[in-house]
Amino acid sequence: MITAFLAASLFAFVGLVLTASDTVTDTTGLSALIGLVIPLLISVIIRTRWKRSAQELAAFAVCIAAAIVLALLKQELTSTTPIEAFGIIYASARATYLAVWKPSDIAPTIERATG
Repeated sequence: MITAFLAASLFAFVGLVLTASDTVTDTTGLSALIGLVIPLLISVIIRTRWKRSAQELAAFAVCIAAAIVLALLKQELTSTTPIEAFGIIYASARATYLAVWKPSDIAPTIERATG
């Protein structure tokens, strides 16, 4: 029951943040928003039977791809923008996974359901 409440609260918070994303237009803010929700995408991609190192490599690759796509969409493909975006995306994704998605059992449930 508590897990369902946490999940509902979390999704309401994510919806609120994504609704507010219209006002977040800089690459740093968008990187942080992407890092907030990208652990769910990573949970869909990785497989529970993979070694931990393969799971980490997949998460790393998804964050790199997200940073490059963000830099392309923002038309800020300079030498530092994707690197800065990657750092923010990866750090916020790791932090939100460990602090929110994993303890609430949302990400592990997705991982078990998808493979």
